[in-house]
Formats: sequence, C-alpha cells, structure tokens
Amino acid sequence: MCGIAAIIRFDHCPPSRDALHRLSDSMRHRGPDDEGLFVHENVGLAFRRLSIIDLSRSGHQPMESDSGRFVIVFNGEIFNYLELRAELEALGYKFRSNSDTEVLLNAYIEWDVACLDKFNGMWAFAILDKHTGRFFCARDRFGVKPLYYLRTAKCMVFASEVAAILRSGIVRPAVDRSTVAQYLFFGDLDCGEGTFYEGITAVAPGTWMSIDGGGRIRSGAYWKLPDDVAAKPDFDELYELFHDGVKIRLRSDVPVGVFLSGGLDSTSILCAAARQLGRDAPISAFAFMSPDYDESRYIADTIAQTGAELVRLDVDSSKLWDELTRMVEYQDGPVHTPSALIGFCLCRLAASRGIKVILNGQGADETLAGYPNYFANYWQSLLGGLQFLKLLAQLEDYGGQHHIRTMLLLRRVIARFVKVKLNRVYAYQWVAAMHHRRSFRAHPFYDPALVDSLPHFHACAGNGGLDEALRRSVTISPLPLYLRVEDRNSMAHSIEVRLPFLDYRLVSAVMRIADVRKLEGFWNKILLRETMRGRIPESVRVRPDKMGFATPDAKWIRSWAGEIEAIFRSRTFAERGFFNVPNLLAALRDHVNGVRECHEDIFRAVQVEQYLRIAERTS
Repeated sequence: MCGIAAIIRFDHCPPSRDALHRLSDSMRHRGPDDEGLFVHENVGLAFRRLSIIDLSRSGHQPMESDSGRFVIVFNGEIFNYLELRAELEALGYKFRSNSDTEVLLNAYIEWDVACLDKFNGMWAFAILDKHTGRFFCARDRFGVKPLYYLRTAKCMVFASEVAAILRSGIVRPAVDRSTVAQYLFFGDLDCGEGTFYEGITAVAPGTWMSIDGGGRIRSGAYWKLPDDVAAKPDFDELYELFHDGVKIRLRSDVPVGVFLSGGLDSTSILCAAARQLGRDAPISAFAFMSPDYDESRYIADTIAQTGAELVRLDVDSSKLWDELTRMVEYQDGPVHTPSALIGFCLCRLAASRGIKVILNGQGADETLAGYPNYFANYWQSLLGGLQFLKLLAQLEDYGGQHHIRTMLLLRRVIARFVKVKLNRVYAYQWVAAMHHRRSFRAHPFYDPALVDSLPHFHACAGNGGLDEALRRSVTISPLPLYLRVEDRNSMAHSIEVRLPFLDYRLVSAVMRIADVRKLEGFWNKILLRETMRGRIPESVRVRPDKMGFATPDAKWIRSWAGEIEAIFRSRTFAERGFFNVPNLLAALRDHVNGVRECHEDIFRAVQVEQYLRIAERTS
C-alpha cells in the first residue's frame, strides 16, 4: 500500500513541482519508506512507498519500463504476481526487481487494458506513455484502493486521498451540500463517486480512465458482478477458492497478522492462515474484547486450534474522544458510527508490534449474507418465487428463535412485498418523495433549507429480494464505506490490510449461487458455515449471533457530552447553516439523562463539523 498522485496540465506546461511535493507530503503516512517524483512535459507523478514486497531500491517508484517509454505509480498489491511474472517471462520479458509493480507495468505493456482481467488483487495505479502522452489509470474491482480526481479548466489532479487534493494548493473547492444532506438525513456515505467537496470525484471501482495527449478523456468498465446463477453450491470448491485467496494474500516480505473478532469471518481467515503457515510460525491475532459484548469463549477456542499469539486491545475510555479526533484527521470524510475507532486503535496496536500487513474479514457479510436485515430480503425472494410452504417454515424457525409470532412476520412480509411493487411505480415514487421532503423540512435537528440539496428521489436499500440486496451492499452500500474507513484507518498507521473474502474468484462463485440458499431459518451465512464445517472451531461455526467488533456507541456519546456541547455551541457550527443548534443541545441533554436515545443524529452532526474543520484547517 502506498500513496500516488498525478497532475496533468492541459496547456502543455510542466506541472508545479511544489504542488507535486504538497501532494506527496500530505500522504506521508501512506508511504513512510520511500518517495519519488517524475515530470515529463505536461504530466507529473508523485509517490509515497510502504515497502511490502521487494524491500530493496529496485521497487522504487515512479518506476520506468526497460525501454524508458512507460512510467508507473502504483498503490496496492497484485497477489498473483508470481504467476503473471512467469507468464510474462515466457513471452520474453526480463525483470530487474522482485516487485509486483514491475509485473503490473509489463502486463500493461503486453496486454493494455486487458491486463486488468488478469490481476487478482487490490490496486489504484497510473501509467504514462511518454511517446504518445497517454495517461492511463484504473481501480480494482471492488474499490479497495482509493483514487480521486479533480478537473479544472487548466489541469486534472489525481490522488489517493481527497485531503491530498485539498492540500495541493491547486484549487479550493466548495463543500458539497448534497453529500452533507444525504449523510445527515439518511446516514449515506460513499454510496457513489461523489465526495464532501464539489468537483472531487472517485474513479469508480472496476473501471479505467485514459487521457490522451490532446486532453480527451475515455473511460470504461472492465468488470461487474456475474449475472448467471447456478442452482447448487459446491462447498469444496468454495473452500479451495477461499484457501487459495488466503494463501496468495500471505505473500509478503514483512510480518503478517490477523484481526480476530470471534466471528465466522475472521476465525475462518485465521484458521486457514495457520493451516498454511504451521505452528512453527505462529501468526499474531489482534482482538478487541469489549466487556459489553463478551466473545472471549469463541476467541479462546480459535487460539487453541491455531496456536496463534493473541494480542488484546485495551481501550482507555477516557482517551476515546482524542482518538476520534485523530481518526477523523485521516478519514477523508465522516464515519458511520464510533465503532470505526476500534479499527483505528487495532491498526496502531499492530503497527506497534512491527506488523505491516493485516488480513481482515471485510466483504464476507455483504457477499455471504451476514447482516440481520438480509432475512427480510430472503423472505421476499421466497415469496416472489412462490415458495409459500418454505416461506412459512422459514418464518416459523426464525420467529421461534426470536420469540416473534409467525403470522406477525407473515403480515410484515406481505406488506413489504406490496411496498416493493409500489416503489417500482414512478407515480408512487414521486408522491413518496414529496412526502419525505415535507417531513424532512420538519426535522428537529437540521435547517429546512438543507432539504433542497437532497436528490429528488432517494433509493431505499434492499427493496427487493436477497440477490438484489447483496449486489447493492457490494456496489453501493455499505461495503464502499467500510473499505474507505479501513483503508484510512490502516494507512494512518502505515499498515496494509488484505481482504481474502474479496478475492474476485470467490465473490464470483458465491454470487452465482441462488440467493435462497444463502440463509436458512434463523441462520445467516449458510454457505460459509457449511464450507467451514470441520475447519474452524465448532463453537464459532454454529454461533447464531453476530457482533463483529461491537461497541457501546450510546454510552460513548454520553461520555463525550462535554466535548460535543462545546462543538454545538461554537460559532463555526452555528454558521454552517446545516443545524438547528438549540434542538441538538436539547437532544444531547436528553440523551445524557436517558430521556431518549439520540446518539445517531448527535454523532452525525459532530462528524460533519469535525471533518470540515480539519479539512479547512489543512487545505
């Protein structure tokens, strides 16, 4: 993992080296091991390196091809680089380094855009062809690695972080009120290519962009989730794909660790990694064991099976506000809940132990149906498929576990089915949108004028069946948000996080399985539970609850009441024009006194102000 940046001038003047240095310096945390600049005619490239594979100077970037024609800056990892290197060597390519960067560069030279289909990894890279002036960039299939750009009349600026563009000094964009409004009213973050600043846009996951010598821009998509659906899962095939995904993500010239929550995802990763490394090379497992949500039993069983070294994260609640402030400095935007703090603190703990690479379970919930809300989508799939008897049996099992009457659940399913159908009618959408806009104008915490910045229609999450909900989770929300939060949390401490569950081969195989096979009764993640039978501790495999790194958010908000009140009473907060300050202060008092739970709205308001203050101070 690294930080990359580029400036392309449309007037054919050389880009400012000072601006390139500012871009690079603002991303020092992403790459403290090395740095480099390259300027050719109207294009400049900047790079910050976090050395993971081939720690020598041979991996220095910007890296030029043997001929000197092509130059690359690359953030990420190509996990199948050894196999691709062998393929390229058979075609006559020679290599000066052992880095995956050189493999990527030669793959582009050989296959052009088609090279993207061959990569298994996470990446954001840019390549300059000095002969033609063509600038080419691309982002990995799921958007694990970030890349943003800003276009003005005179130039385009690219960078791994929004903050780098803001600090470049090239332009000072205005706050995007629509993005602010969607976060405050709906909690939406990273649901598209927009950011909290007008004109700064993300390169979409699974896409490429090229700019020729004349400044003409072309772009295209090279990958999407598969549409074909198979009838029956092959659990042995799924495990082989998962096992190989972990195997190639263990390729590293620096120490590797695992984040362990006690749930299915992280336990599966640790057990697979330990099986491959053996007990002679125990892996470090970093865990947050909250006293409010005890998962110690499951973690203990996993440690006993794997022989991993357990490293506990102890959180000092008196310092959490300061931690939150530090985290927001790196985040490129607000976060969803205070639970993001745990990832930030875990990354710092891993870095303090000399770990530079972490395996984590992001992507499993969104592809394998891990969230509780997916059951409602699953029932819609059964009802839509006219599987009435199975639907009743599933509702009975679910209701028995959660103490809910079957007929009550059935009425909810039918009501939701009707609403789904109505939501597909334009006239109903229009009426519903007008109703929502009127209700939002009466929102107690936000200025009524902010409603005018909302999109006319707001898509509701998970309106259809389970397959639709999973695809939306991967491509729109919540996975893109979680990937951004994890990237910034890890890069703040110069750590690379790798995600075996987002190996595109595994994701493709899972998405081809019929959605009605992914949940059963009150059990989530049926595919993963069956795939891991006999391979992880049985206590974890059959646990029905889901916690992840659970945190007591409402309790934390109460403990921060003094700091939050100071923000709400500040002049800058009042002058934003977003908030109803008296009502927010009253809500904070009520929350502290236990009168009503308002921690979500309070946290969103605080996050907007914290982020904008930091962005304004540093730009």
